[in-house]
Amino acid sequence: SNPMLNHITISNNIADYGGGMYLRYSDATMSHVTIRENESEESGGGITLYRSNTILSDININQNTSNAVAGIYIIDSNPTVTNMTISLNSSNYTGGVSIYQSTGTLTNVSVTLNETVNDNFGDEMYIWQSNPIITNSIIWDDNLDPIEVNGASSEIPIITYSDIAGGWEGEGNIDSLPLFADSGSGDYTLQDDSPCIDSGNPSLWYQDLDGTNNDMGSTGGLFVWPNFIEHDF
Repeated sequence: SNPMLNHITISNNIADYGGGMYLRYSDATMSHVTIRENESEESGGGITLYRSNTILSDININQNTSNAVAGIYIIDSNPTVTNMTISLNSSNYTGGVSIYQSTGTLTNVSVTLNETVNDNFGDEMYIWQSNPIITNSIIWDDNLDPIEVNGASSEIPIITYSDIAGGWEGEGNIDSLPLFADSGSGDYTLQDDSPCIDSGNPSLWYQDLDGTNNDMGSTGGLFVWPNFIEHDF
């Protein structure tokens, strides 16, 4: 099936795989979706994508838990992701995003404050035998080692114009505290003096709403915090 899902919240669910959502051979299109406080006993606390070439925009994945991969688990898939925030998810293996034997394009994604018990699988992102393209994104945690890569030398992510804790080789990348507006309250917009402002890829076809160069990190969408206060950014 290829559903279109817009302006919905998926929360407080429990499953073996894909606590909030499990897409299998499904090229879904999703926009303005919040997936929070779900639990998977095996993997994919928020979302599991299996052989699904989804289009995801303005997505927030937060406070999900799992034994393995708490935020989003991408398997044998080629998703197109724009403006996604993945935060405060916790797992024994990979807190935020795991990409396994997949490609995909991730643009303006913020992955931060996720936790894992096993540091070998990455608090924020674990990339295994995959070569996704990541642009204009923020991948940050206090451990300064948010990404773990496992695979052949030809299977590495292409990351450019992004803020990566601890640094990452690639055009336009920086290693600076992103200065979120108020991450403690779920606001991952950028402070006025953030080094991520106007530091995105200048050659992308779109610009910020103010007509300046692109920023790094998630730049739009609807964030729904547990008290149901809506933050429009």
